[in-house]
Amino acid sequence: MSAAVARENGIKLVAIDELIAASDYLTLHVGLTPQTAGVVNARSLAAMKKGVRIINCARGELIDDAALIAALRSGHVAGAALDVFSVEPLKTRLTLSSTT
Repeated sequence: MSAAVARENGIKLVAIDELIAASDYLTLHVGLTPQTAGVVNARSLAAMKKGVRIINCARGELIDDAALIAALRSGHVAGAALDVFSVEPLKTRLTLSSTT
């Protein structure tokens, strides 16, 4: 988004690191580009608030699946809603329980 459009709509533009660190909910609505591929990864997940919830309505390749699973299992990420996956159709069912 351009600075002019942001100003006209009362939107504060911030760096991605600031956005990630401050968010209680992170929703992804961007296209897949070299800059956005793997934007949610082990490093960015570690910088997020404990208890963050992530919603991906964009492209599966935006999220590092293994890093997200680890963050969910550790409890750092409280929940994730994924409408898309890095490999589709999804071949296996993921169960996140205390016994897995």
